[in-house]
Amino acid sequence: MKTNFYTVTLRDIRVSFKDLSGILLILSFTMLLPTLATFTYVNAASLTIRLHQILAFLIPATVLYILYVFLRALRVEDTVKTKHIMMTIALTWTIIALVGAIPFIWRHTLSPLDAVFESMSGWSTTGYSMISDLETVDRDLLIYRSLSQGMGGLGVISIGMMVLMHGGNMGAGYYDMGVWKIKPGIRQAMREALKIYGMYIIAGIALLYIAGMSFFDALNLGMTAVSTGGFSTHASIGYYNSIPIELVLMTLMILGMTSFIVHFRLFRGELGGSRSDELKYFFAIMLFSILVISAFMWGRSIPGVDTHSIPDIVRKISFQVVSGMSTGGFNIVDVSQWPDFAKTWMIGLMYVGGMSSSTAGGIHVIRFIILLKATHYGLKRLILPKKAVLFLKVDGKPIADDIINVVGYSGIYMLICVALACGLMVLGYSGIDSISTIMGAMGNDGMRVISTHAWYGMHEAGKVIVIIGMWVGRIEIYPGLLILRNILDRLR
Repeated sequence: MKTNFYTVTLRDIRVSFKDLSGILLILSFTMLLPTLATFTYVNAASLTIRLHQILAFLIPATVLYILYVFLRALRVEDTVKTKHIMMTIALTWTIIALVGAIPFIWRHTLSPLDAVFESMSGWSTTGYSMISDLETVDRDLLIYRSLSQGMGGLGVISIGMMVLMHGGNMGAGYYDMGVWKIKPGIRQAMREALKIYGMYIIAGIALLYIAGMSFFDALNLGMTAVSTGGFSTHASIGYYNSIPIELVLMTLMILGMTSFIVHFRLFRGELGGSRSDELKYFFAIMLFSILVISAFMWGRSIPGVDTHSIPDIVRKISFQVVSGMSTGGFNIVDVSQWPDFAKTWMIGLMYVGGMSSSTAGGIHVIRFIILLKATHYGLKRLILPKKAVLFLKVDGKPIADDIINVVGYSGIYMLICVALACGLMVLGYSGIDSISTIMGAMGNDGMRVISTHAWYGMHEAGKVIVIIGMWVGRIEIYPGLLILRNILDRLR
């Protein structure tokens, strides 16, 4: 029997328009920002050409504004429930991916499908790209790609929903599984988020410039590194071959995949925020992964890595581990040439991802901790007497109510990943490449393991599958399942 939660009525859709309209208004003005780069970095032989260049961003900005006006008129005042937020999340990333593709289509940079792929990858902060030669792309489009990741990674879309919600309550426990609570309220916390991450981006741009990047490159990578997005102005970070640049990018990615609550507490002088279980596991997983992969790589023939040099192997493996776990997707070596063991380990890191309430994707470290503790709890239950009293805790707090949610989320996450990967396998990709690609898409990682030729020659059906993976991963799965459930119900 269907419950009211799973039944989506026309009124429910109109209630979701309340927050969606506000988000579209923010995005409409955001789409105008790249025009500053058009005047700064792109030459125009005539006024007509300049107008054509500007329309690439003016058209989507206008479309988003018209949608805002239309939805604002249709929306209804009602109590906002979790399913309304789910619909808003799903609709937001659908609309921005479609409308955000217009600049690439208008400027004849990509085909319509590739443009949607690029747009979804940008706004979802995934980092996969269908642009084979970035050096030939106009700089304002490169700024737009980076801006989309910066805005998406900073959580402006999610922030907009949270801020506009009645009572300043997130009401979205289905995607925030952390045991910490933000005080003194979500509105104040989101203002702090803009300040904190904005400061990180500015500092990152300055440090990258000092480390040897051009200002243009530093501007782009400053936004995409903190947002753990992965878009770059060159095919690989290896282009720079600079240890200082790599260290700055690693620092920015670590900041991006660290829980906002940790940043929030530390900036308020609450040092207790740095002693959480999630933070401890977070660094432990990274360090252990660097050790294991480095040890496995030692002495093997790996393109781009001197596996007989401890400094070189630690440098390059460390960067790729941070990039993979942060779901940043930056590369300094060709990961597609790595042995299957190393690729599989990286898949695991993409699955775990960064901390909760961060810019990173994946299931998040807090869920991984709960899965480990639940497994240990189950083993103890088998061994100890039935009368034994056991508690499952994280940070000293009981988490019994979260176990079912976490297990369910993690299970459906993997089930969807396998289903989409099977679709790529049907198209001829190997099992390890298919799983890696979909895990990267759903984890919004973007670390490509498929060879360059096979990637840019991907069948259109494969591109659609990857787009679905990026969309499902960014909206945290449940909103997509809610929509699918209603579609299936109406088809019966």
